[in-house]
Amino acid sequence: MTDGELPKSFSGHRFMITNWLLGGLVGVLFTAGLLAFDIGHLRSLMLADSNPTIALVLISVAMALTFAGLYTAVTIMLTFAGRKRG
Repeated sequence: MTDGELPKSFSGHRFMITNWLLGGLVGVLFTAGLLAFDIGHLRSLMLADSNPTIALVLISVAMALTFAGLYTAVTIMLTFAGRKRG
């Protein structure tokens, strides 16, 4: 293996799924932090609603998907940065 090549054991699917799941976890943890510290009175608004479960699911899924995409894209760019084409 020369400099700039991927190892033979590299699995693109495992790489993508792992980073996507890690990003989703970061998004859920970010949502938990928003609610724990009641930033923007988000927790108060959710608890005042008649069905706070729907609001919790919607914001958690939205954050998880956003952070999953971001985490995966940044990891791909950092992993393959500086590699020669061809």
